[in-house]
Amino acid sequence: MESNKPEEKVLYYGDYLQLNNILNAQKPIVRPGATGPPEHEQMLFIIVHQTYELWFKQVLHELDSITDILSHPILDDNSPQMQTVVDRLKRINTILRVLVHQIDIVETLTPMQFLQFRNLLVPSSGFQSWQFKLIDARLGLVEEQRHGLNYYVSVLREEDIQKIREAEAKPTLLKLFGEWLERMPFFNAEFWGGQIGEEIPPEQHPFWTEWERNYDESLRENEKSNLERFRKVMFSEKRGEHCQLSAKACRSALFISAYQLYPILSQPFAFLQELL
Repeated sequence: MESNKPEEKVLYYGDYLQLNNILNAQKPIVRPGATGPPEHEQMLFIIVHQTYELWFKQVLHELDSITDILSHPILDDNSPQMQTVVDRLKRINTILRVLVHQIDIVETLTPMQFLQFRNLLVPSSGFQSWQFKLIDARLGLVEEQRHGLNYYVSVLREEDIQKIREAEAKPTLLKLFGEWLERMPFFNAEFWGGQIGEEIPPEQHPFWTEWERNYDESLRENEKSNLERFRKVMFSEKRGEHCQLSAKACRSALFISAYQLYPILSQPFAFLQELL
């Protein structure tokens, strides 16, 4: 008896990866009036930049998942979720290293070979990569801090600018990282068995007074100015435009680095290390 059940479609490698679409997405430009094929080197140029954009997409995919996890109001620093954050940051860093090494491939294209078709690409530019700027925004770079802001806006399409501004409106990795550091409980009064008051200024905390004394003693005479820098970073809430972490967050980062070998701080240190 024949079955009326439709035949199940077997998944095929090329279909799953959409290879027909990907491998037909390279469209070298033919010089106006030319009768021959486009310049040979255009294929390399296109594939390298398409590869960059694919990796940018993966970086954004990882960043979205990381910021989602860090946005949870309660997050155990030694939980599987935090390990996921560390693993995905490590993946991003590996991708970025691969992207840097892709320059080796680009450098097989000589300046003369590039000039054979560069004028055909005007006015397009890699500066128009909205995904690259989206990564900047998700990491924490705000529009006002972008170098050459007017040029940055002028070269992008309005829909791409809108994508970036939407990303800037979301909690960034830098902001969430700072908030995570500020939540560290080791300087709350209850951890000190009543030795300190709730309102004691951070610079008067016994841990930091001892730390500062030891640091001061370790400095040579010509290094004493570093002590003032230490105080400014660790205790002053007057932050410069390039110092986007609070003093409390900086103190937590230093504490984690100093006591990284303690099991309770091993995963927080791994998180810190991947970011730095």
